[in-house]
Amino acid sequence: MSCSISTVSETPYLCEKALGEDTLWVGFPINISIKKPTFEAALSCARALMDEYTQMLDKVAGDGCELITGADVENFGEFGETVEFLPSSTGCLVKITKVVIAEFDEKLPFWERMTIVSQLLDKLAESGSMPVATADEAAA
Repeated sequence: MSCSISTVSETPYLCEKALGEDTLWVGFPINISIKKPTFEAALSCARALMDEYTQMLDKVAGDGCELITGADVENFGEFGETVEFLPSSTGCLVKITKVVIAEFDEKLPFWERMTIVSQLLDKLAESGSMPVATADEAAA
């Protein structure tokens, strides 16, 4: 069975305008795809992996930055969580798309905010090499 985590688009982050001195939040779209024998198994695994991945990003965010997930994300735009169920000849595929928002304390200096953005982007880039076994472990 397969698993992948990736950014949703070529632009690995979302914000109202170009990153600058007045940037107080940045959104990070995450797409998780899991293929299992049943939709229920794939959904369970995808949700567990998304929770694990969100917790990992939260550790990176650190002081001066709050990671926002769930319904509160919609305060920043139309970034609701979505789920797709796709049958295939080799199993049942579930895709979850979620945006995680990093909201910065306005007193945090600009370069510290950008350092946090770069660290979160590094974690997103690393996710492409996450082994498939992790998905099975998350569902166990």
